[in-house]
Amino acid sequence: MKDLANINLLDNDCFIIECMIRENKAPKNTNSEYVGLVNAGNTCYMNSFLQTLYHLSAFTRTVYRVPFLSEKSDSIPAALQKLFYNLKYSRKPVQTNELIKSFGWDKKQAWIQQDVQEFCILLLAALENKTKGIDEVEGKINDLFEGKVSSIIKCINVDYTSVREEKFLEIQLMVKGMGNIYQSLDFFIQVIFYFVKLLNKKGRGTFRR
Repeated sequence: MKDLANINLLDNDCFIIECMIRENKAPKNTNSEYVGLVNAGNTCYMNSFLQTLYHLSAFTRTVYRVPFLSEKSDSIPAALQKLFYNLKYSRKPVQTNELIKSFGWDKKQAWIQQDVQEFCILLLAALENKTKGIDEVEGKINDLFEGKVSSIIKCINVDYTSVREEKFLEIQLMVKGMGNIYQSLDFFIQVIFYFVKLLNKKGRGTFRR
């Protein structure tokens, strides 16, 4: 270390301070763009859904906005934050053990094949519950995925209209023979209109959705 007494720090009545600034960057994935998730048992259904969520930028931004309050093993948002970070920066396939532990699952449960749609509902509900009371993200999870359908019944001979609004988080779409998601959605709407027409023919009122 240099002797400060022998260093001239003044130049024209100004202090001369020299320093080196080094930026620590997160390690970049140099092997491939996507590394994937390790199957922790029969968790292929979970892995495919988690990777789908990871590619939804609005969802990942919401998850990252959850304050990192603790390292507790039951913190689903914290485990999901770490998982998404590792998917972006890891050089090898990412483990899901910490996230599985946050669900309260044991090793046996990780070997039980589950329905991905049911897992979707459970995960989103758990995240919504864990973010209650946090102003930055409360209600944001459902805002991303929640839809609404209004059922309207209007009488012909009586001046009365009934409107009922229902919320939903998922819909079942036909994928066989469909070229893309938009064709699946168009077919879904056509089926609804078909049943609405049948109801209108049988009744003395009109029904719309």
